[in-house]
Amino acid sequence: MPDPPKLLGGPYAMPRCRVGKPLFDTIRGDLVVATITDTPIPWPFGRVSRACRGAPILTGDLERAVRVESNQAIQYYWGVSRWTVERWRRALGVERMNPGTAAVWKELSASKVQSARARRRARSPAARRKMSLRAKAAWARRKAAQTG
Repeated sequence: MPDPPKLLGGPYAMPRCRVGKPLFDTIRGDLVVATITDTPIPWPFGRVSRACRGAPILTGDLERAVRVESNQAIQYYWGVSRWTVERWRRALGVERMNPGTAAVWKELSASKVQSARARRRARSPAARRKMSLRAKAAWARRKAAQTG
């Protein structure tokens, strides 16, 4: 299992609230708290209507996290979809490359540099000779098994 994404601006705390009482959502206004999620960071869950499943209420530290953290981190810690995070970011006017996203890109580019170095090393003349010897030995074993 891969490591969970890193949080840059944490720790994040759930706002004080009670199930059944209203809480202000930055995008949708006052919402009644339906439940508290059991995600890695527990959060009040509001339901807009009976037909709608609802979503975490965008308030307080979650709003701060949307502005600072990567999309993957918010998805993991608050248990929401990529689409929900993108909608929150658009509504809050968050630019595409916020600090959390920049950190993820930097980490990915570092791993790409490491893989490029590994590919260059694998194609060195010494490595190619070694692969050739292994392939010839395997071919000889297969040939011996067929005749014998």
